[in-house]
Amino acid sequence: MFLDSGGIVQRPKLNFQDIAIEDVLSIAERERVLRQSRRCSICGAPVELERCKIDENGDAVHDDCYLLKASRNQTAAGNSAQL
Repeated sequence: MFLDSGGIVQRPKLNFQDIAIEDVLSIAERERVLRQSRRCSICGAPVELERCKIDENGDAVHDDCYLLKASRNQTAAGNSAQL
C-alpha cells in the first residue's frame, strides 16, 4: 500500500497472474476444511454451526449424536468394568 498525492491510501492492483500457486492451493485447502467442518463428525450430516456442539477432538457434532455416542461409551465402559 502507498499514499497517493492526495494522501489517500492506495492498494496496488493484483492480477490473477500475480498470485502464487501455493496461495491458490492454500485457499483451496481452507475451503475444503470449512466444507468438512460443517458436517457432523459422528453421522456425517450437515450441522448448523450456530447450534452444533464441539466434541473432544474439536469437531462439530449434533447434540443428539454426541449424547448417543457418550451414552454408548459409558455403557461400554460399564460392561468392561463388570468383567
